[in-house]
Amino acid sequence: MIADKIKNARTIKKLTQEQVAEDLNVSRQTISNWENGVSVSNINTLILISEKFDIPVDEMLKSGDVVEKIDNNKTPFKKDRNY
Repeated sequence: MIADKIKNARTIKKLTQEQVAEDLNVSRQTISNWENGVSVSNINTLILISEKFDIPVDEMLKSGDVVEKIDNNKTPFKKDRNY
């Protein structure tokens, strides 16, 4: 899970949630939510996390977390709209 990967990487580097939050320009609560699997970061922040902790983005994405969250938030596609 992405949550576990972020938390493990943070603990290995002996960083607090506050320190990581400051580096990523998010709140400490956001880091907590990611680590507890309540939410996932957007792709831009995921790239920053990848760089900070030396975890390839594809490794995090293949964990299944993001796909599951996206599937749970699906909205039906409206074919009648002109985009």
